[in-house]
Amino acid sequence: MLSGADEAEVSTLTNVTTVEVELAVKYLGQVNRAFQSKGWNFNTDYNVTYTRNASNNIVVGSNVLSITSPTQLMALRGTKLYDRNANKNTFVWDRNITDATVVTLIDFEELPSTAREYVTIKAARIFQAKMIGEAQVDVANREDEMNAWATFLNDEARRSKANMGTGTYDMIRMLHRGNNRRY
Repeated sequence: MLSGADEAEVSTLTNVTTVEVELAVKYLGQVNRAFQSKGWNFNTDYNVTYTRNASNNIVVGSNVLSITSPTQLMALRGTKLYDRNANKNTFVWDRNITDATVVTLIDFEELPSTAREYVTIKAARIFQAKMIGEAQVDVANREDEMNAWATFLNDEARRSKANMGTGTYDMIRMLHRGNNRRY
């Protein structure tokens, strides 16, 4: 990211001393979070169970990006689930959740290589556009980004086993909603 903006590369991110490095890390984190928020095969779990605590609240991890259920109307507010069933509008639950679909923020290093490549290239394009602002550089970077996106989508389709017979990954999730099968 730094070399593409004519900045000196760094070998470590500990004790960051330049504004450019801080910005590069910031953009990488923002792009990574936005990308993972969409929910992919590698960061989505199905039929997850959450139990109430002593206060009848359901608390989820701080790395949960989104959570849905086919049987519960709820909202994620901070790290707690908000019950919207039958106009309850409360954090107090009278039952556990047993069928949640959860999208989790995974550490960058744990992402599939095609996802890491796409996130890095997109973050680099944004960083370079802010630092340099040259149209010719941006056009080349957008082409690299599109190629990385296509490579990632191809890898994601292969991993999720989406095909013409079952439809898209979203179709697989809809067809098997409520089943105990995990995809």
